Amino acid sequence: MKVVKGKNFRLILQAVFVIILVYLVASLVNLQVQKNRGDERLAVLKEQVREQELKNQELERLRDTEDKDEYIEKIARDELGMAYPEERVIVAE
Repeated sequence: MKVVKGKNFRLILQAVFVIILVYLVASLVNLQVQKNRGDERLAVLKEQVREQELKNQELERLRDTEDKDEYIEKIARDELGMAYPEERVIVAE
């Protein structure tokens, strides 16, 4: 009878160990997935910061320059798709 109790205890102990191990591995995988999502979000935010810094530089340049007509023309052409009456705009994709 003592041998059976020892085997049962060892079997239960192994089962508990396996359950804990599976839980730890699942937790580790979950943390890695969360880290990857955070890294992706960080990369997107860094790109947005870079784009905003470029816009800020352009606005600072405009503020410091006397030639505002050049800036207005650039915005009209690039962002609004405008052109002079006798001019044809060709868009290359």
